[in-house]
Amino acid sequence: MASLDFETATDIVLGKFKEEWDRRAEEATAGYVPEVEWPNVRIEKPKSETSKDRAWARITTRHTSGSQRSLGEEDCRRFERRGLVSVQVFAPVGQRGLTLAHRLGTVAQDAFEGEQSEGVWFRDAVLREVGPDAHWYQVNVTAEFVYDVVK
Repeated sequence: MASLDFETATDIVLGKFKEEWDRRAEEATAGYVPEVEWPNVRIEKPKSETSKDRAWARITTRHTSGSQRSLGEEDCRRFERRGLVSVQVFAPVGQRGLTLAHRLGTVAQDAFEGEQSEGVWFRDAVLREVGPDAHWYQVNVTAEFVYDVVK
């Protein structure tokens, strides 16, 4: 594995999702690429208030643990970093909201399942149906990511 830092690894995780979302989400909705709420991007109003007739998603990353993988001299020691990427997909209730949410959730799951990118490995991608809540049918996709830091 390559040596990465927090910012680079986070960009790789988010980029992996964006690549798949931009490539396949329009097909899943039959006409538009749903908007995404991104970490560290300021929004005026949440999508839950502005997009009641269109699906949308929110992605977050959280580091969960780390460990030292090797001993040695400075600049030769490996430290493993683990985290969780979570994608929440919201589709309007009714008009096949469950089907649309599941299709979009599958796009998110496929971005990570069995994948690796630039030194970040993804494991255990899972799609979970949350169900209807007010205007939205929600599914959540989570995947573990792992990368190494050398210092």
